[in-house]
Amino acid sequence: MAAERVIGTLGNLPLDSVSSGVQPLTDVLQPLIQQLLLLAGGIAGLYLLLLLTRVYYERKKVRILDDIRYDLDHLNIYYDIPASRHRLGIFKRFFHWLFRKQEPDAESESHTSQNIKKRK
Repeated sequence: MAAERVIGTLGNLPLDSVSSGVQPLTDVLQPLIQQLLLLAGGIAGLYLLLLLTRVYYERKKVRILDDIRYDLDHLNIYYDIPASRHRLGIFKRFFHWLFRKQEPDAESESHTSQNIKKRK
C-alpha cells in the first residue's frame, strides 16, 4: 500500500519506479549481505568473547600468584630469610650506593692491627 504511493521524485522519475528497478538487485544481495554480516559478526563476536575470557582468567592467575607471594613473604619474614619486600628498587639501591659509608679495606685493617701490636 505504501509502496504504491509516490513518495517523491528523482529527476523526472518517481521514487517508486526507481525502487522497483533496484528491488530485484536488493532481493538477490540481501541474503548474501545478511550471511556476510552474520559470519563477520560471528567471528568478531567469538574473538571478543575469547578475549574477555582470557582477560578474566589471566587476572585470576595474577591474584593467585599475588596471594602465593604474600604467603611466602610472611613465611620468609618468620624464618628470618630475605623476602621480596626487602628488595630495594633501582633508585633506592643507587642512593644507598651513593651515600654509603666507606669501609676500610682488609689490607689497611691488617696494617693498622700490625702497627698496634708492634707498639705494645
